[in-house]
Amino acid sequence: MKKTLFFTLFCLILNACKDDSSNNAAAVGDEFIFTKYYCYCSGNCISGYKLTSEGLFKGAGTHCDPATLAFSTSSLPDDKVGLGQILLYEIPGQMLNSAEETYGCPDCGDWGGYYIQMTTGDVTRSWRLDTHKDSLPGDIKAYVETLGQIMADLQ
Repeated sequence: MKKTLFFTLFCLILNACKDDSSNNAAAVGDEFIFTKYYCYCSGNCISGYKLTSEGLFKGAGTHCDPATLAFSTSSLPDDKVGLGQILLYEIPGQMLNSAEETYGCPDCGDWGGYYIQMTTGDVTRSWRLDTHKDSLPGDIKAYVETLGQIMADLQ
């Protein structure tokens, strides 16, 4: 409950500080995708969100491959956009400064995984993160906790 209150307050502060469109989290053409997926399932096996300069768009798919996500054409409200911005701004330096693309063992035991993709200009980076936080380094563990909470808040 405290985390939800903190995130809501943080989002309100972010939105209050916006005075023009140049403060968008993503520049035109840039995007940030965050998902939760399950590969050992049938039906709706992946869900996530895409943050662009146009807003935050919900997506879903029937396969665990993030490339199969179909995103809505309507952006979520501004308070939800702020939650996506938090995840973009809080990507751990360890992930950004490393060539490593997988942390932990995502979905190895049918417990799901997170997929993060960030495109800036012509450069796209992606990571797969374990949902079992005990196998993750400190900063990435904290990021996964935030990611899980924000994805729950976006539902």
